[in-house]
Amino acid sequence: MVADAKALELAGAFASCLELVPALVAQEISHRICIPTIGIGSGRSAMGEIQVFHASLDSTPTSCRHTRRYLNVAQDISTAARQYVDDVIAGNFPGLNRPVTWGAGQGEFRSLLESSRS
Repeated sequence: MVADAKALELAGAFASCLELVPALVAQEISHRICIPTIGIGSGRSAMGEIQVFHASLDSTPTSCRHTRRYLNVAQDISTAARQYVDDVIAGNFPGLNRPVTWGAGQGEFRSLLESSRS
């Protein structure tokens, strides 16, 4: 892997992405090449780190071993979607208290209706 990273550097790469590379290997690569190394779950020795936002919020269907969960958004989204479906089926949404109103006056609204009929 070190030789491959060096070859990328010599070919003109501006950076090297080290995804799920063992930490000691990522450290060795980072020390042997001059271009920045960006890690994804490869330890602390890369010069930068990519953290996929969705993985930190647990909104992905699978678990990533290299991230820390800060929120269980997947469960919240699932619960909210189920509540929405239940409300629609029960006829509670959209409710009568949430009509979409048009800010224009009645005359302007009638004019719009008449123009669409012609």
